[in-house]
Amino acid sequence: MSRSTLAAVAAAGALGALARHLLGGWLTALLPGPFPAATLIINLLGTLLLGFVTGYGIERGRLPEAWRVPVSVGFLGSFTTFSTWAVDTVLLFEAGHRTPAVANVALSLALGPVAAWAGRTAGVRYRPAQPGR
Repeated sequence: MSRSTLAAVAAAGALGALARHLLGGWLTALLPGPFPAATLIINLLGTLLLGFVTGYGIERGRLPEAWRVPVSVGFLGSFTTFSTWAVDTVLLFEAGHRTPAVANVALSLALGPVAAWAGRTAGVRYRPAQPGR
């Protein structure tokens, strides 16, 4: 991968992360409550956008080659990773790989919350070593 592509992915990734942060803050203020509506909306929006970029921009060749990785991996990858998961599942299913597609859904739904719980638990419990102890 060229340096210019890496720089474009990094810049697009920064913009995607900023967009997620700003939109997430706005949606959280608009839709308060215990349900993570902002995350759901952002993930679904990212999925919709990555699906569009994949279908229209990449498969139909409407998005210039130089923009494909920065937009899909950079911007949308930092905006949400759910979009990549969802589009990968659809592509598996449409390619006739129904068992892996179903397994992808089942494993993601079963293990995603477990991984989130494990990471959160580890983070809450982690105590850095004290020098001299």
